[in-house]
Parts: sequence; C-alpha cells; structure tokens
Amino acid sequence: MNVHIQQHAVIMIGLTMILSACEPEPYSATHVSDSAIIAQTDHHTFYEEDLVAEIHSLPPSLQYLAEDPEVRAKILHAMIRRSIISEQAIRLEMDADPQLQHQIQQAKDQLLIEHLQQWRRNWMPKITPEDVEAYYQHHLQDFILPEQRHVRHILFKDKKSALKVLQMLQRGGRNFEEMVAEYSVDYPTKENGGNLNWFTRGVMVKPFEEAVFQLKNIGERAGPFKTKYGWHIVEMLGERPETIKPLADVQEEIIALLQQQSLDSWMDSIVNNSEVIIYKKEYELSSVTPTSEDQEAVSSHESDDTNPSSTVAPQ
Repeated sequence: MNVHIQQHAVIMIGLTMILSACEPEPYSATHVSDSAIIAQTDHHTFYEEDLVAEIHSLPPSLQYLAEDPEVRAKILHAMIRRSIISEQAIRLEMDADPQLQHQIQQAKDQLLIEHLQQWRRNWMPKITPEDVEAYYQHHLQDFILPEQRHVRHILFKDKKSALKVLQMLQRGGRNFEEMVAEYSVDYPTKENGGNLNWFTRGVMVKPFEEAVFQLKNIGERAGPFKTKYGWHIVEMLGERPETIKPLADVQEEIIALLQQQSLDSWMDSIVNNSEVIIYKKEYELSSVTPTSEDQEAVSSHESDDTNPSSTVAPQ
C-alpha cells in the first residue's frame, strides 16, 4: 500500500513539474529596497536601482552614454530636480485636481498595459511557418501591389504655351528636362526635371490619372490636357504591372500581425470575462465589449502618404 502511495506521489510531482513548465511565469517585479541609497531629499529617497531604471528609459542609442560616471551624475541630478519640483506641486495640492488625477490614472493604466502586453508576448505560442503560409494564402488580396506609373511633366498656365512647347518637343533638338527647366510652373518638381516618381491610381487628380494610365510605352507622351492646376504635358518613364508580393517579402509582417491578433484576443478575453455593470442606459453598447481594435480606432490618426511636393497630387 505504501509503495502505491509513493508511486502516486512521484507521478503527481512529475505532472506538476510538466504543467508548471508550460505555464507563464508570474511577473517578477524589481524591489529597490535591496538597492543602495544614492541620494535623498526632504520627501524622497533615491536608490541605485532608480538610476538604473531611469537609464533604461532612455532611447537605446543613448544608453551607452550612461557608462560615463559624469553622465550618470547628471541623470541623477535631473531626477532629483524633477522630484523636488513635483513635490512643490503636491504641496500646492495640485494633485487633488480631478482632471489631473484622471490624466495620472490614464498614464498609469497605459504603462501597466504596456508591461502586461510585453509579459504576454514572452509567453505566446510561436507562430509557425504553416500559420504564416495559411494566412498568406487566405489574404492574397492584402498583398497586391497595384499597377504603377512613373512620369515627368511640364505644367503651363495656358493651353497656348503648352501647344508651343509640344511642337518644339515634336520637332526635336530640345529634350524634355530642358523644357521643364524653362517653361514649367510646377516649381516643386521643376528642380528635378518634372519627375513625379512612382504612383498608383487614386493619387493624382482624375484628368491627370486618366491621361497617364493610357500611356503604354516608355517615352510616350500625353497632352496637353487640363486639370485644375493648369495645362500638362507628361512623358512616361516607367511602368509596373499589378503584382502580388512574394511570401518571403511579407513573412515578418504576417508574423507580427498574427502575434498582435493573438495578443488582442487574449486581452479581449480578459475584458469579456470581467463583470461590468453600466448604470446609464445611454452608455450601453449595442455590441458586446469593445475589442482591442475598437480601442485603437479611437486613438489612431491616419496619415496621408501621397506625394506632397507636386501640385498635381491632391485630389
């Protein structure tokens, strides 16, 4: 009987060790109480660990500077100055301001969330090549590179001037860049020969786009045609057909996306498994708890990456 009990105990210990190896380790905080005191003010004690943490908060490219004792001393004195001035604000009871308290709580929440996310990333299941391949095949539309054109242009204030230059180009003897330098009124592109670089449909104003994407051969010209900016003559410098990015080019992008999806799903599960009571009916949502994507949509700001240097770019 005792033998069976011992065998059972050994098995249970082995299972416990295996299961514990699969579970994420609890977050381990650094305790500064064991660190040496390096400075003190009326209201605050500074430990060596505080200085180390301050150095780690610097951009990685600057952290090496802290190996210099003089730099470390300057960082410490900056910390002391910040603490003393902050304490003055507390003496004036500024920390009692509800709006400031809200901002402090916001900052605290965000820092905690960032640390939680990093902790979770360290324990997420690894994304396999099969996961990447499956996502790629199911989202090929996301990796399409649309058809592109590369052109240069000359912008004129009136049609008469445009026709005059077109005739000169057709007769020969003067190249396109010379005409741009002498006649174009699109000053942002004038310095580089009227070059508008590569662009896709939907970037330029409609009449410009239609004229350009009708061109088929390098060196072929269109115009003069009119847009809201004036009259144009364009010359095609290059064409790129629609293609799909190869898996090798987007592999890292897909891994990062799948990791983020896994992280978002984990955070959503935490929220969905929490008890939430909304006391005002007008604050209830028609859908379930907002997801991480919803939260990002509230705080994100889209940027316009179209060519800002040319007068023909905005639509």
